[in-house]
Amino acid sequence: MDKRTLQQAIITSRDKFLNENYRPRDFSFSFMQGKATVITGARRSGKTSMLRSFAHNLVTDGLDVKRICYLHFFDDMFAEEYVTVSQIADAYFSMYPELYNDSNVYFILDEIEMLKSWGAGISGLLDSHPVKVLITGSSGKMLSYDIGTELRGRCLEYAFYPLSFVEFLAFNGININQSEPVLSKKTEAEVQKLYGLFLERGSFPEVAIIEDPELRRKIFSSYFDAMYSRDIMERYEVGKGVVLRAFMRRMFRTSGQPQRLGKIENTMKSLGYPLSRPTIQDYMNMMKNAAIISEVPIYGTEKNAEYFPKKYYAVDHAFAAIFTPYSAMVGVKAEHVVHAKLLRLGLNIFYYRSKDDYETDFLIADDDLVPIMLIQVTDDLEASKEREIRGLLSAMRELRLKEGYILSCESYEDISVDGYIVHIRPVYEFLLSDLDKITAPR
Repeated sequence: MDKRTLQQAIITSRDKFLNENYRPRDFSFSFMQGKATVITGARRSGKTSMLRSFAHNLVTDGLDVKRICYLHFFDDMFAEEYVTVSQIADAYFSMYPELYNDSNVYFILDEIEMLKSWGAGISGLLDSHPVKVLITGSSGKMLSYDIGTELRGRCLEYAFYPLSFVEFLAFNGININQSEPVLSKKTEAEVQKLYGLFLERGSFPEVAIIEDPELRRKIFSSYFDAMYSRDIMERYEVGKGVVLRAFMRRMFRTSGQPQRLGKIENTMKSLGYPLSRPTIQDYMNMMKNAAIISEVPIYGTEKNAEYFPKKYYAVDHAFAAIFTPYSAMVGVKAEHVVHAKLLRLGLNIFYYRSKDDYETDFLIADDDLVPIMLIQVTDDLEASKEREIRGLLSAMRELRLKEGYILSCESYEDISVDGYIVHIRPVYEFLLSDLDKITAPR
């Protein structure tokens, strides 16, 4: 591609982000001299909009627009012609030679995996100019392994997720002051209503404001098709597409449940799709690498980890339910949104099974893997209250934790038993809070 065409692309991209409106996302990242800031995550989670919003905010805050070089490489023009990062830098600095050694210049490069030899190009840009570099890559095309290989330690990597509940509220016109210890009655009623919509609609930005359930279903189906075909089939050159598709559908139907390889093998075989256990594990790893599912192991010894199955949670709770009737998925969805909150906080997440065979949905451990929190999630506390409390107390005693949490619909109670305290809280309150705030008195 010639220099003038590249320069026109830079100007056109700049005009685009300056003339669009963006919804804010609760996401932060840093820059470091000599390193690229890299953002990865599942497709359709909003990475491109977040980048454009970031660039737009820079200009709104007073940065001269010419200090931003923003390009989105999924455009057809970049697919048709060979382009390198070096050519882009040359085109940019030819327009603004006075910024050649300026450290307040931003190169924001979206879907950079579309460029050949992009890693060497980014390294060359960082070596030649003191600029800030922000790049994203599609989860199916640029994984942590690829980043480490291409940039060889010259990057800060951040995981980007679909909407949090706070962001979902903002998308629907409710802005929460999270510094307040409690919500007003009016706001709490609105939050409760939108929590139900959050469970129904899911966390992908595109569907957050869509009321038509059939339209949402069609959009989710298109997401599934793209993840199946582009993030897995194309990247890994999987030969048996029909088998892979059936496997992915099964993983979504059983999302949040412990997964034994033998059971999966038998189920797939009964459906007419014989799969070996190594192939099943490979498919699981492919889905994990593409940020389609997240793995939660059991807490305990290495022997326990090998013996007990792992849980796998889909990237979005409503997305997981498109293959299962909504009425059967309310509790599973609640468990998913709690998992997503914990994942977003970057915590060490496990599940726990006590010696008397009670399972606790989530165990949070510190960096030394010492247990610090137990969380149980249920959608119908009235029907299972005694059992949920008994199971949580069993885990608390074994792990010597004096407090534990049951997250449910609207219940709010503290129960003391033999010096142990079970805090019962609404799921939506947990989603609005940091982990300390959910114990605050009302």
